[in-house]
Amino acid sequence: MSAIDALANRLTTLQHSGHPLGVDAAGASALTQSLRGGAEVHVALAQLTTSGVPRLLEVAKPADAIAVTDQLLTPLADEASRRRALRATAAYPIVVLVTVVLAALVTRVMAVPALRTFTADVSTNLNESLLWVAFVVAVVMLVVVTASVLLEVPFSPLHRVLRGVRRVLTLEAVSVLSEAGVPLNRAFEAAAALSHDAALERAALDVGAALAAGRAPVGNALLDATSSRLVFAAASRGVGGPVTKALARHARSSATSALSIGSQSVQLIALLFAALALLGLGASWLLTYSAALTVGA
Repeated sequence: MSAIDALANRLTTLQHSGHPLGVDAAGASALTQSLRGGAEVHVALAQLTTSGVPRLLEVAKPADAIAVTDQLLTPLADEASRRRALRATAAYPIVVLVTVVLAALVTRVMAVPALRTFTADVSTNLNESLLWVAFVVAVVMLVVVTASVLLEVPFSPLHRVLRGVRRVLTLEAVSVLSEAGVPLNRAFEAAAALSHDAALERAALDVGAALAAGRAPVGNALLDATSSRLVFAAASRGVGGPVTKALARHARSSATSALSIGSQSVQLIALLFAALALLGLGASWLLTYSAALTVGA
């Protein structure tokens, strides 16, 4: 089996896993025909995907673009899997939101009739001002938290975790390109296409520009000061592959730990807003129940 056929087959098998480069049979056929017709890999892929891989290949110009694309499939799959795991944390505030809504409905629908068994005095109506203020604030904030996680917006509580996940993919792309013989400065410039984060993209381009100018890059969102010096030393000695692979491995470990912490932070935020709503419900019920007992005495 040729390298072209092997790549097309792998992309077909990735179709149902949410992989950024997954294609159907028709897409795989179009890819093989395009490549056999002499088209460059980045041109053929650009017709099938909106991911940054075509741009990466166009900038990097590796000697074996098919092999590089094949080696990028696993890092891309890992990044997609981590992003799905992050979005799945939105399920927790959704469950909490449903619980808060049910608690409010039960209190509003059942509390008033129960209190009226004491007396029909208006003072025994449920103290709704406190209830609804707490309820509306909690619901709005839970909806905001859920939407921010699902949409990956900058103010999401998981924004830093998501940036860490994208940082891993960027560094792994640099490692793959460097081991494929791409100069380290061009590898960073090309990997910026996969960052999908303005700060990371700018950082990767800055590192590439610094290495191309023969100077050590400064610390930024992609590399801290120590990592920048390591990369500069590696570029000077032509051993960028092992160093960037080690940096990517360390970033992957950090991202894995951050995923767990980020998930817990979303749960904590959801519980805090739920507690606000439930405290409002409880206070409303207590005040109204006390008034009902006083009136009935």
